[in-house]
Amino acid sequence: MEIEEDKCLINSLPDELLAFCLQNVDAYHLLHEVPRVCTRWNKLARDRLVWKKTGIYFDGSRKNDNSYVGSFIKLLNEVPYLGVLDISEVAVRVIDVASHDEFEPRLTHVTETLNSDSGANFCRNIGLSSLHSSAYFEGLCELLLSNQNTLTCVKLHDVQLGHPLEWADYGMFYELEKMKSTLSGVMEAVKNLPKLKELTLVFCEVWEYGAFKQWEMDRIVYTAVLQIFSLKRLRLVHARPLIESVPSPPPHSFWQLSSLEIVGESYFSDKLAAQFVSAARGTLRVFKSGHERVPRTMKVLGQCENLQVLDLPGLENNIYLKDLKKLHSLKIFSLRENYNVNVNAQCILKLNFLKNLRRLALIVVGDPHEADIILTIISQCQQLRTFILSEYQFPLRPRPFIHLAPKVVKSIVDGALPELHTFDVRSGADKEEWKEPLSVLKEHRPSLNILTEPVYLRLRS
Repeated sequence: MEIEEDKCLINSLPDELLAFCLQNVDAYHLLHEVPRVCTRWNKLARDRLVWKKTGIYFDGSRKNDNSYVGSFIKLLNEVPYLGVLDISEVAVRVIDVASHDEFEPRLTHVTETLNSDSGANFCRNIGLSSLHSSAYFEGLCELLLSNQNTLTCVKLHDVQLGHPLEWADYGMFYELEKMKSTLSGVMEAVKNLPKLKELTLVFCEVWEYGAFKQWEMDRIVYTAVLQIFSLKRLRLVHARPLIESVPSPPPHSFWQLSSLEIVGESYFSDKLAAQFVSAARGTLRVFKSGHERVPRTMKVLGQCENLQVLDLPGLENNIYLKDLKKLHSLKIFSLRENYNVNVNAQCILKLNFLKNLRRLALIVVGDPHEADIILTIISQCQQLRTFILSEYQFPLRPRPFIHLAPKVVKSIVDGALPELHTFDVRSGADKEEWKEPLSVLKEHRPSLNILTEPVYLRLRS
């Protein structure tokens, strides 16, 4: 039965609300089905507001499905606008190129499936706000330049050379220079995005190759990053920079970064991290890093008056942070002794910021000195609302919580953490050692919200 247009209740909504509802429709139906409903919907289906949050994602597992690839390219070429484009799973690989001299093989990065030969048009201004891609995707520069006035979020994968030593062994200096030129063009395009707020650079997880030309590539990347003055959030994943000289920072008032995250298993340069923090010390609110032995960075962090959230591998060099007045969330990855050289209860008592913390997350491994440090920390946290205590068990070692559980609970029962609202106990195994202490805690603090969901922590090498 057909419903008359003037009796359809959804059409009683004003255009703004109806456009908001249509934001939940996927790109294909928004392009092909919505316009067929009525004249009004046909008009709204071409409105930029409707497409603001719409995204399309390339499924790498279907890259050999010609029908899927063709449909994806057709959709990309036809959409009037698009909020998010995720082509990070489009394969970009290094291949051998035929050479006249068989003893001098030539290598190059080639974008498979989605490239200019496939008919994809990357030069359209479709109002992109978010783009996820390999750094060596064939049409990346075109996408960045065509949508430079609307892009606010960019995530680049594979920001690395690949196997520089292998390339060097073949004497392929031309290919290395070409890759350097490609990366330079991409970073120049990223640097010139006037509205860019969030940038994520994902490097190779295990980047153990030599320094041949690598420091030049790193310098291109980090010099460009330090010149993006609109940037608010920067994430560096698995970054292991090899830089002979750190790029010059921008004028202090130019860099407005509010969040800096350096995550992954690779070592990150203390000097470069300190440069980033120093450039943003007036605006930085969030700093997360898993890299220890960073005295320069810790010293500059102590000068960040607006710092509110801090994730660290340990409390080494904590004396630099003692007077951070706005810090309200702290996460310590490990209280193991090798991450906390010269850290003891006396050092903890000097950390004035502990009195203002609202959220604290600690991960324990069972080192002998941990219990004293933890009890000292929580004795200073007078305003704490959320306390997360996670177990990190090593093979062939005793369970860390066995001796710690009763001590922590007794401290809370005796008056520590008077403002505590949520106590979150996270363990990768059964929690028999917590049953009796937590029942005692619940009896003395009946309003306390106690969470005991299991969480399996990844072993840190």
